[in-house]
Amino acid sequence: MKNYYLEEVVDEIYYKEGKENRELKMDILSLKIENELKIIENLCGNCKRKNTLYEAIKNIKSLLKQYYIVFNGTQDALFLVEMLKDGNFKYVRNNNAYLQEFGLKGEEIINKTPKDVFGEELGKRFCNYYKNCIEGKRVVVFEDDLFLNGKKRVFLTKLLPIVDEDDGVFIVGSREDITKRKEMEIELDRMANYDELTNIPNMRLFFKSFRNTINESKKMDKKFAVLFIDLDWFKEINDNYGHDVGDEVLVCAVKRIYKCLRKGDILGRIGGDEFAAILKDISDREEIEKIVKDIQNSLRKRIKIGDVTCNIDSSIGITIFPEDGEKIEVLMRNSDKAMYKVKNREKGGYRFFNNMIREYNFKNKDGHVHTKYCPHGSDDNIEDYIEEAIKYKLDEISFTEHLPLPENFIDPSPLKDSAMKLEEMESYLKEGHELQEKYKDKIKVNIGVEVDYIEGYEIETELLLNKYGKYLNDGILSVHMIKGNKRYYCIDFSEKEFKKIIDDLGSLEEVYNKYYDTLIMALKSDLGPYKPKRIGHLNLVRRFNKEFPYNYEKHISKIEEILDLIKEKGYELDFNIAGLRKKECNEFYIEGKVLEMAIEKGIPMVLGSDSHSAKYIKCIKEFL
Repeated sequence: MKNYYLEEVVDEIYYKEGKENRELKMDILSLKIENELKIIENLCGNCKRKNTLYEAIKNIKSLLKQYYIVFNGTQDALFLVEMLKDGNFKYVRNNNAYLQEFGLKGEEIINKTPKDVFGEELGKRFCNYYKNCIEGKRVVVFEDDLFLNGKKRVFLTKLLPIVDEDDGVFIVGSREDITKRKEMEIELDRMANYDELTNIPNMRLFFKSFRNTINESKKMDKKFAVLFIDLDWFKEINDNYGHDVGDEVLVCAVKRIYKCLRKGDILGRIGGDEFAAILKDISDREEIEKIVKDIQNSLRKRIKIGDVTCNIDSSIGITIFPEDGEKIEVLMRNSDKAMYKVKNREKGGYRFFNNMIREYNFKNKDGHVHTKYCPHGSDDNIEDYIEEAIKYKLDEISFTEHLPLPENFIDPSPLKDSAMKLEEMESYLKEGHELQEKYKDKIKVNIGVEVDYIEGYEIETELLLNKYGKYLNDGILSVHMIKGNKRYYCIDFSEKEFKKIIDDLGSLEEVYNKYYDTLIMALKSDLGPYKPKRIGHLNLVRRFNKEFPYNYEKHISKIEEILDLIKEKGYELDFNIAGLRKKECNEFYIEGKVLEMAIEKGIPMVLGSDSHSAKYIKCIKEFL
């Protein structure tokens, strides 16, 4: 049997019986089954279609009952809003859950505006949500907080716009109380990101904040400091008084540290009795030192836990972004090293990581300078460099121009500009010695060469050194070129060229392997009596580490072999600061683990600017 809507059936009856002007007004859900036939007979008389109308009413009533069960049976608050011609809104339907949610009765909300029901502030907020839904012609989903019965609750609301040309503009809405879910999320977030004992960021959250701080500081061109804080004497407290007392001491220590930090600074627990702090937007070392001293003075005050009185102190290592590193692992490692230097020497102190370099007794000398004879340098005269060195009160300057390449070796540099031309060697020596004499009363001038070790061309290099070595009084032995599977490559020419080396050797790891192997060959090679005794920019392979990041400490055993050979042969290291000027590198060519090992092994280091322009001589004085 065909199902009819009530309106369709009645319209058909009215039309056939000539009753067009009659109106049918009834609430279908209020009808009782036994009365339906009587009502239909009153409306239609003995109309042949009255049974059809009766069936239609039964079907509609059944559907409406189902709708009623669904509408009021759900736990979600459902509502229907109509947009009025003046742009306002009124509620036309609400289920029981919606009424219970707000503690309302049906007559208090039906046909009333949001402001009538909820007041000016909350009503205005709801109206704005509804307007956004209608104007955007899309489903709107949002979370909002409401204070109901004195408690904060969180709701997830979904709004669906319905536009009908005949019936008007409506919004079907649902609201789900997600308060417990949000509370659970907050608790899970706290457990995942905060230390259970001290309630400060754990390593996970701290390093997330660390990354954000690096990005912000790069964008704003700001500096920040990292403090690695280790509590002195804490182990003894744990051993003597137990972990309960130890835990209370940690909680107290954290509170004291926090009071010394500024708004926006970050404190995290690394583990055990070790903490790290980020001091944002610092201007100078004095500012850092003030905060560090405040922390240490605060921690030195006695801590009373029940009947136990405890005394602690702290050893603090400090690094500064970006000069001590631009990566989390580098800054943390360096601050950790600085902290242990303090702890092993004198507990209760602090140390800047860079002091490990700056406390090294460098001579007031620039031991690595190039000249106009270098094809990839500037046109500045040798005398320009000397005048700059005198201006900045240096005691000594060494010119170390690239020794000409062997005649039978093809320069792998795309521009063929790796070294001085052979025919210019005598002019370089002549001019250099004249200036040595001219400035001998003002500054010590050394004339030397930078020898590029080339695998397989040891004999040719030795012949060149034997020819010119007696005229030299300084020198550097470097690896700029490595032998690949296909050809030789210049490792510091360009990022594009460096990528070719990776492709040839198969991986970045193999490039590092080859570079360190070549350095070992250079150290072991017999280049005759004039072989230079200083090794240039030990980690030049990191010239493009920003584009090709890599953890060189994977090769620490080879690096240690290199340093042991340097120590054994009585050589020096070129502490080359040029890498810090190169944005693709942004680090010293000796730093981190390599620097620490070199210092521990007692290998002499000579400061070098690696200047190819006279203006960079000032970098030495700035460093010192």
